[in-house]
Amino acid sequence: MEQFATSLYEELFEDEAHLLLIFFEYKDGTYSIWYYAGSQARAVIDAEAADILLEYIYRYADGYNLSAEEIFSKAFNDAAKRIMKVTVPPWVPVLSGLSILIILILW
Repeated sequence: MEQFATSLYEELFEDEAHLLLIFFEYKDGTYSIWYYAGSQARAVIDAEAADILLEYIYRYADGYNLSAEEIFSKAFNDAAKRIMKVTVPPWVPVLSGLSILIILILW
């Protein structure tokens, strides 16, 4: 499948900025998922991001009665939100507050 994904990627895209996701459903209802990310796309879709995306696809494919379009739309949307979420460390507001307090005291 890796060889197929690589050759399909090269056939479909002229640059290295895309993610190719292959979802293969067997007759018995089971499925397999493979992906290939171009070298530029790997800056966003690293192993952790790919795991997050696959986790959502598995969740929506198994746990909900959704069409293929709905599965992938929801999975990509939810994965993008989770991948791009920036978490502020708890010390940042504390340090900011202390800095303002010191400036007020010195002023």
